[in-house]
Parts: sequence; C-alpha cells; structure tokens
Amino acid sequence: MSKKLRKSSIGIRIQEFHEGLKDIVNYPLKEMYIPTTIQVGKAATLATHLKGRDYVDDYRALIGLASQLGISGLELRQVLRELEEIDFVRIVESGSGIGGIRRVELKIPELRDGYEELGERWLQLHPSEIEQASVAILDEVASFPQGEGNLRSTLGLSDKDFDIIIDIGTSGLLIDRYNNDGEDLLYSPLTVEEKPDTLLDLAQQFPEDLIVTTLKTVQGYQGIPIDNLTGVNKHFAAQAMRLGALCPVQIASSATARTFLFTPRGGLKIEERVILEKARAILACVRYGEHYPEVRKIRYPHLILETLRDNKRFRYSRPDFPEQYGLLVIQQIGRIEPDTRRPGFYNFYLIDTPENMRALNIAIDLLEIGLSPTSKLEVDATALLNIGGSFLGTLPTRAKLGREVTLSRETARNYILKIAKLTRGVDE
Repeated sequence: MSKKLRKSSIGIRIQEFHEGLKDIVNYPLKEMYIPTTIQVGKAATLATHLKGRDYVDDYRALIGLASQLGISGLELRQVLRELEEIDFVRIVESGSGIGGIRRVELKIPELRDGYEELGERWLQLHPSEIEQASVAILDEVASFPQGEGNLRSTLGLSDKDFDIIIDIGTSGLLIDRYNNDGEDLLYSPLTVEEKPDTLLDLAQQFPEDLIVTTLKTVQGYQGIPIDNLTGVNKHFAAQAMRLGALCPVQIASSATARTFLFTPRGGLKIEERVILEKARAILACVRYGEHYPEVRKIRYPHLILETLRDNKRFRYSRPDFPEQYGLLVIQQIGRIEPDTRRPGFYNFYLIDTPENMRALNIAIDLLEIGLSPTSKLEVDATALLNIGGSFLGTLPTRAKLGREVTLSRETARNYILKIAKLTRGVDE
C-alpha cells in the first residue's frame, strides 16, 4: 500500500467492499481479485451484527441470518473460522446436525477494537497487491476526491490492475469518477456521509433551485418515500442517491420494496454511521406505517416514538405488528410477543440497550428537526442495520439502485482472455 493504513481503517474498508458488492451476483472480479477482502469483510459484517449476544445455540437460525448478510450456508463455517482465529467466537462442535455445530459462543469486542483485529487478520492472510491497492484507493477517495492520474502514478500499478480495481469499486458504487475542468477525479459516495462538503457540484446537472428545494424537502421530512417525489424532483433524487447526496433505506413487505430518503450527516467518524443507520431504520419503519400500512395508518409518529422511548413498548397491541415492525426484530432492536388477552394481537417491545436507545433518540431528532446531534452518535455500537431479509441500509441500497454492473472494455477483454487460457491449461 502507498501509505500505512490504520488496522481499524482496513477493517472498515474491507467490510464496505463486502457490503457494496454482496447483492451483485455472478460477478467474477470480486472472487478472482479480492477474495481475502470479501472473506474477512463477511466476517466483519457477521461480527457487527452479532455483537451484544453471548451465544447462538440455533445454528439453523444463524444460517438464515447469515444468508441475509450475503453469507451463504456453505460459506458460514469458514466465516466463523475467521472469527474464531481472532478469538471473537468459539465453535462448539456436535458431530451431527446442521453444519455439525451445536453452539457458537460469542465474545465480540467493542466495534472500534473489533475493526482493529479484523484489519490485523486481513494482513495476516497476505492479501495480494491488487487487494492492498483496492483498500488504499477506497480509503483515499473516501477521505477526499483524488486525481486519477496522480493515484495511478503513486500506486505504481499497471494500467490493467488499476482498471480492475476501479471496475470493482464502481460496481458496488464504492468508487466513482467525474471530470472537473478536464481532469478525471475519483471520489466515493461514502464521502458524503463522512465529508459532505467535498462532493460533487450537482448544479452541473440540475438547476440550483431544484437541488436546494429537494434537499430541503428531504431534510424537513426525513424518511420521505421516494414515491412522494414526482417528475424532475424524483429524477434528481435518483441521481442524488447514486452520487451519495441522499441516503436511501429500502423496506420490503408483501413483495413490494419501498425506498425512503434521508439527507447525509457530515462530520461523523466512520464507526458512528452504525448508530445513524439504526436511527434511519427505526424512522423508516414508522414512515412505512404512515404511508403503506396494511391495517391502520400512523397519524402521530412523534408520539409513537416517544411512547416507545418512555415505556420501552407501544401502548396498545395490534394485529399488524409482525408485518410492520418485524424488520426491527431481525435487527435485534425490538421483539414481538403475542397478546395473551387478545388472540391474534401482538405487542412490540424495545430491546433496552444503550445503542438502541441512542438510535431511538436520533430517530426522534430526525423526525422533529431533521438533524441528528453529533453528541448522540458517540459509538460503542452494536449491530449494523443495513442487513436483514427485508431491510437494506444506505450502502447496499445505493449499490442495488444505482445501476447495472458493467465492465470497462479493457477489463472485460482481459477477463475473457484469462478465461480462454483455461482451455489451454495455462495462466499468466
């Protein structure tokens, strides 16, 4: 790598590679060129989601959860082995049953320390030059847009290898490029969340008054359904999501996916985005109940969230809680229990952890004033909420909505030539 990265930064970046690429299927470049990064990135995602638990004794359920995280049942054992190598888990074998695993004991540390150890594990596995450069480039452009020519010369890679890295990064919308006064600049949509004042001038594509009006609309109504925007405003929002100027959250119910928009929150440490994602998930579920309920619309969202904060549960049971808030159960933000006095009705209870309470307070702030105070985002965070069967957080939603994956001409040509060599039994 051109510069020595902190191990915690490495841990974060390799997780972002997995998160950005996990919903892209049949994509050979990630398997061919960044396998170590993807493998340890999967371990990072699993660890951040399981943090706060002491054990898992239902391996079948763990397989189900892992599948929501982009980790297949066949891969899960190896991902757990990676976590076992850094003493995050202890696998208790059964010798029979699903996977031959009876119990997984968890000892996952604080998120900041966890990323440090995951970064160390990645280094121990001796990642290739392309993998090291991929992590370095993502870290560079996520900090600040970089001149492409300067990066090419600094890293000393061949043009072919550099193009492969950029193709992988753009496929997951981790890296993108734009032209500024004749110079190609590389940037990351992640930068908006980390440093919003350094990004693109969308006025090159849209009138300034449209940009200001749309962003103010979203800030004034955080979690607004994209369906509520029409015409050019909706077109601008789609472009703003792709560039990272708006943060999308997607919720699916009854086979229909709904996208909710949030403005980015700048000036945050990378780890602090975890708590912000949880807050967005909570508010998105409430917005879903306002706009797309199966039973009865939420009329007073502020009262709903304040009641949940004060009582750690909703006041009344309802028949539609499993559908409306089951997403948060998957994320371990809450649980749903049948109402013993009213058959067919359910109560929702908040899981009272510091992280969940912090996220709930931020969701209330987003609802009230459209802003999330930095003081509520100091992190000893638990689970990343950009996972779950029906929930996609900002990064994977942006990758999924952004565009179809395409390879540059040279990368596609080199890939085809490499595959062709297999028929002759030779390689470079």
